[in-house]
Amino acid sequence: MTITAVPTKPWAKSPRDRVRDIAFILISLVSSYVVVAATEMKGKLAYAFLLFFSYAVITGIYSFITRGAPAAKDSIVKTLV
Repeated sequence: MTITAVPTKPWAKSPRDRVRDIAFILISLVSSYVVVAATEMKGKLAYAFLLFFSYAVITGIYSFITRGAPAAKDSIVKTLV
């Protein structure tokens, strides 16, 4: 009996992870649009800043709920980098 090793990629994202990331991006896009429309912030720079800021907050909150404070800090820094 011959057993062959099958290589795995534990770092590869699953379809569930990809759907979650797309949902976070869409929520960030909508929230940045709403904030720019509701406030005096105008222009591409406001959209970009609010998009990155809201994405960092959303991923940080998700990481905090699922894995704790150190993972939340790592997630926020990873988003900003």
